[in-house]
Amino acid sequence: MNGRPTNLELLQHERTREARGQFGAIPFDTVTKREEETEQEEEEEEEEEDEEVEVEVEEEEEEVEEEEEEEEEEEEEEEEARAT
Repeated sequence: MNGRPTNLELLQHERTREARGQFGAIPFDTVTKREEETEQEEEEEEEEEDEEVEVEVEEEEEEVEEEEEEEEEEEEEEEEARAT
């Protein structure tokens, strides 16, 4: 009427901008996708940490086994030396 937009027109324009994500509002699909990506990244990090822990445990077990074998060999050598 006097060249200014009405409140209804302003509201419609604002909603249009929100729907396009231009008004600081992020579309729901984008938020959901980001949350899924974040969850996926966290799961991958946890899996990597679990794998690292498993590898460390396996290495420690191998070291313990090697030490036990060495001790057994030393004991056998000592027994043989005593027998001779």
